[in-house]
Amino acid sequence: MREFSLYPHGAGRNFLGALQQAIQGVVSTNDIRNKISNSNLFDSQYPPVNFNPEFHRRTDWNKQLLESQKVWIEYLDNRRTIQSAKKIVIDNLNECYEGSFHLKLALPTISRYSIVCVVDSKSQHRWLDQLATIKKEGNESYNSGNLLESDLVHQNNIDLMPDYRADWSFDYTSMFLELNTAVIDEFINRTEDCFNTKTAVTQLEIVQLINEYSRRNTEILDYE
Repeated sequence: MREFSLYPHGAGRNFLGALQQAIQGVVSTNDIRNKISNSNLFDSQYPPVNFNPEFHRRTDWNKQLLESQKVWIEYLDNRRTIQSAKKIVIDNLNECYEGSFHLKLALPTISRYSIVCVVDSKSQHRWLDQLATIKKEGNESYNSGNLLESDLVHQNNIDLMPDYRADWSFDYTSMFLELNTAVIDEFINRTEDCFNTKTAVTQLEIVQLINEYSRRNTEILDYE
């Protein structure tokens, strides 16, 4: 089985994956706090958020999907025709039979996503993209070309939104900035149902971790 999620660069997909592991009792909240206070980068240690007990973190078809994203961005930037871009995307997807993948932009031939994270604006998308780049590569690596690509990706995701459906969707602001308890409860409950567990971590602890994570993100971007 193959599974796609649509998740913007820098929007905390591996942090939410860490929270899922805390809900399952795999890691402690102190483990997560230590990571927040350090780099606040969860990619290297924790799997991304998912509601599939048979989630495949890495598969041998990541290369095809990375190429598909690159080719579709080239089309969005008027460097490739829609016909050639779609052909490459379709050919690549035809080689992908199983595994899970988090895409940073919607592809025109995918009609269903497992999880979709929605950002509020182009500026928020830029903020998240820059945050992720700084965490991974340092501030000097982010330039005007990155900003252009971020804008193209954000607009593409808005344009293609009517063409797909999601098993679960949430918006970044509600989850990470407003700390909306209804959204957070839904995340906790879905994780418990999916992984057949009853968490000992309270809602308040999850809210506090999300708040600390978001505050640390702001510090990192403001400092850089």
